[in-house]
Amino acid sequence: MCHRPTYNAPCVPTAEEMDRRPARPLPRVLRRPLALVARLVARDGLYVALSLGLLLVASLVLYALSPPPLLYPPLADRAPNLNAASGTTPHLEGLLQRVSPNASRLVVAVAVNYAFRNLALNFVCNLHRLRIPNYIVLAMDRPVYRYLSARGANVFFYEDTHRRRLLADAGGDRFGSSAFVETSRRKSLLVLKVLRLGYSVIFSDVDVVWIRDPIPHLVAHPFDFVMQSDRNHNDRDAALNYNLNSGFYLARASSRSVMALRAIVKYSEAIRRSEQKAFNYVLCGAFKDHHAGPGTRVGAQECTYRKGGATVIALPLDDFPNGSNDAIWLNRSTPFVSAYPSVVAVHANYVEGMANKVDRIKRIGFWLHSEVSARPDGCLLPPQR
Repeated sequence: MCHRPTYNAPCVPTAEEMDRRPARPLPRVLRRPLALVARLVARDGLYVALSLGLLLVASLVLYALSPPPLLYPPLADRAPNLNAASGTTPHLEGLLQRVSPNASRLVVAVAVNYAFRNLALNFVCNLHRLRIPNYIVLAMDRPVYRYLSARGANVFFYEDTHRRRLLADAGGDRFGSSAFVETSRRKSLLVLKVLRLGYSVIFSDVDVVWIRDPIPHLVAHPFDFVMQSDRNHNDRDAALNYNLNSGFYLARASSRSVMALRAIVKYSEAIRRSEQKAFNYVLCGAFKDHHAGPGTRVGAQECTYRKGGATVIALPLDDFPNGSNDAIWLNRSTPFVSAYPSVVAVHANYVEGMANKVDRIKRIGFWLHSEVSARPDGCLLPPQR
């Protein structure tokens, strides 16, 4: 039976029903310790049981009061990093003004999660070698933000509660995985935010090795997008609208670039594929079995986004090779800069997995990061060979 104070009131059990209800069971985590104490009381007396009980209570209290372990320990001898910030768009704008204060309003941007932290730090060390200070690392999770901030990098973590959280080790380094697709799509979103603030962006994946300063080469092209070619080294005549590489490009701050990148982000979200496919479809009109996109090819090296008028040009493979040329990555006695004097930047793609990318970069002598470096930022300068 159930007692209702009024007609529409919820059911309230009577006092007799409450008395008949079974007692609430103990939490499972406490059952075994209390059972052990009960057995000790029966066997060895109250004194031993009380001692163990007090020890158990003290252990639980100490565990509850102890701070969590430091997964990303800050460097003890380093001052606070003034070029690290987290927040929303106004905080990002303030950081951009600090790292790129001159009138050019040009910033180098990379975007990483925690799984790519060592590659990101190696990329930053290479920027130090080239004396390029106007860069920003867009952190896609808080762990990598803490890791890079503690090592003095220019880093920003965008607090976006409406986006799915990226896990640091969720397979983001495996090409084609869902985490890889989400990571690549987030990169375009972050670049779009910087463009909207009026800054031109040189975006680079962290597995692109900058041998020389590429900025003069990129800005010399009067196009809205200046992008690396993803053509195979042995098939240089392949159609461009299958082979734009979204891992290394210049996007100029203009309404045309913003409109094109918005379309790229929208299409990437619709197909749930990596944004490289979206770049090719939107800017050049096709990618594999996806055709009739809003872009069109213009000659062998250029494309145009018809809806907004954004123009695109692909960089020459001889100066900006990708990972399809296996000969580049072979160990040699001749330093890389002497063997390939025309190479400005080389992309360690065409291989999967973090270890393979790191191995390629080490082979050409441009792994500049070490956890045992005497420098606070962990860099080894100059290059090893």
